[in-house]
Amino acid sequence: MAAPAVVFPRFVVIKSKFNSKYLRKITKEEIAKTTLEDAFLFVKEDKITSPLAKFELIIAKTNPGCVHIRCCYNNKYLTRIGGHFIEAKADQPIEDAKRLSCTMFEITEADLEGYFRIRHKQSDCYVVLSRSEGERHDRTIVAESTTVDRDHCDMFQMLDWESFVIFPEIVSFSHEKDTNYLSYNKDNSCLQFVENKDIADLTVGNEMYIWGDGYVRIKNVSSNKYWRRRESDNWILADSDDATGNDKNTLFLPIQLGNPLNTVALRNLGNNMFCKRESEYLRAQERSITTETMLLVSESVISRSIEDIIFHIDDVRVHQQIKVGDMVYVGAENPDDEDDNMDIKISYEKFTSATFATSHTLKFGAKTTIQYKPIPFVAEGKITLSSELSNKVKWDNTEKSNVKYEAEIHVNVPHKSRVTYSVPVKWGTCDVPYSYTRVEKLYNGESKLPIPAMIATVEDNF
Repeated sequence: MAAPAVVFPRFVVIKSKFNSKYLRKITKEEIAKTTLEDAFLFVKEDKITSPLAKFELIIAKTNPGCVHIRCCYNNKYLTRIGGHFIEAKADQPIEDAKRLSCTMFEITEADLEGYFRIRHKQSDCYVVLSRSEGERHDRTIVAESTTVDRDHCDMFQMLDWESFVIFPEIVSFSHEKDTNYLSYNKDNSCLQFVENKDIADLTVGNEMYIWGDGYVRIKNVSSNKYWRRRESDNWILADSDDATGNDKNTLFLPIQLGNPLNTVALRNLGNNMFCKRESEYLRAQERSITTETMLLVSESVISRSIEDIIFHIDDVRVHQQIKVGDMVYVGAENPDDEDDNMDIKISYEKFTSATFATSHTLKFGAKTTIQYKPIPFVAEGKITLSSELSNKVKWDNTEKSNVKYEAEIHVNVPHKSRVTYSVPVKWGTCDVPYSYTRVEKLYNGESKLPIPAMIATVEDNF
């Protein structure tokens, strides 16, 4: 009996077996340094939640055994360029396997558990990490050989992007059933659930750091040390100075729970046990998720401002252009014996909606203000900037606008006839990558953080 087909997540991060780095789109700094075009891909990323490292797998319509791989940062599909380089450059999926620009790839299980090989369908070549030390193409990906690579440069993991819990920078934890915040106890360095602690107290604040394949390291703001499982009794202390992350007792795998909102469970990598509340302290001693392991996450932010928004217009993805119907107007009647040029006045209503979103998988209610710029929207199948919604859009929310317009159309009306004018109406959606600077007022001061890229979704009728 044949082995069941592997079902891949929709959104993935692709990790190399050879160097344990993640595949990502080239950065602006690398473009300036190497003069390579902005469609190149490198296996160099260390941060698994980088927006540059997010890819979408789309099953091919004509060949369900193949997928198209879309780079979510620039909305382009991976294709073979220049005979062997694999770049995120195709605007649309191409399923003709005879064309050099075919975007279909076949992902098959490798002979090492958990790893896969990616083969370009048209060329039948494996996708391989390129090793050319000191050259500008070093660590790009190529498809130029039909044989497997002996150094495992053609082996990759497909990690589920949607399984990662992406935290804000500073959070506090409390038990799911009450508001007793988990606080650093300076007498014994343990983490203790304490009554009547204010979220502004620095002993309850924790800085969150993504580590490896979706793990986190947690540093208490007050002690300035990382959380650690004490091996002798499994209590969690905030006393580690280890900056390398080599100590598994300082690594935690967060699992997001759907109910209640913003609830997680933390599994310690040192003993693979979940952290639970026990005797008002935190202890990694539970094999499965229970009520006592549920931790409510709160963001330690008073307010936030979004500034310096830059829309990446060249990387806009226009999709779902749907014809709604025809708006019909009875225009003008010419009862005379001669043709006449006449004006038809029409009225119409334009609907627009826009959504700005962060990469955080946990959603909080900190007040957010945005310094607005004109927002991209769809017009005649193209992207145009508009200020219609600029003073209305809120962070992590969808805002809608409808504006009434009047216009005159000049037409020639034949003698003794009536003219009816109809306008086709479409509804379109576009995803617009953008970057911005976020200024947050924290309980311990202010921080200014540049964000690489997020996605704004704009819907418009045109």
